[in-house]
Amino acid sequence: FSGKDNYDLTAVIDETIDNLQYKHALEKQNILIERKYRGDTIKMTGSVNMLTQAFSNIINNGCQAMGNGGLLIVDINPNGRNVNISIRDTGRGMSHEEITRIFDPFYTTKPLGVGLGLAISKKIIEDHGGRIKVESRLSQGTIFTVSLPLSNSSRYAEESSMVS
Repeated sequence: FSGKDNYDLTAVIDETIDNLQYKHALEKQNILIERKYRGDTIKMTGSVNMLTQAFSNIINNGCQAMGNGGLLIVDINPNGRNVNISIRDTGRGMSHEEITRIFDPFYTTKPLGVGLGLAISKKIIEDHGGRIKVESRLSQGTIFTVSLPLSNSSRYAEESSMVS
């Protein structure tokens, strides 16, 4: 991907949630988004536009899985060299077969879907050195966990402070 931005991950996630709430009028659909994370600044490097697209796709999918309303919980946990972003919905959940195919291009369970959102999200996250995994049970909802490496600058800062 082109362009490395220095950005605050928390601000990017906040902005993505705000935009989706506004764009899709989620309150009217009885969809509540709960932010479990504190507003701590998490400095990262990467393409803000690409990552915003990836998180929008994942959060949007969670909202669409809750057709008659529900709760979407977003959490951000820095964890050593990575930061984990978990997006949990209380939607219909997925079968084992759906889970195995969910990142395949053109696989969709939606009447109007083209099946590219999650395939694109996975590619963007992997291009940023990250991973995405999904856990789901039918009628119990789904959890997407995105793990991204913390930016090199903060890692070098930690290592050099340990030396002195």
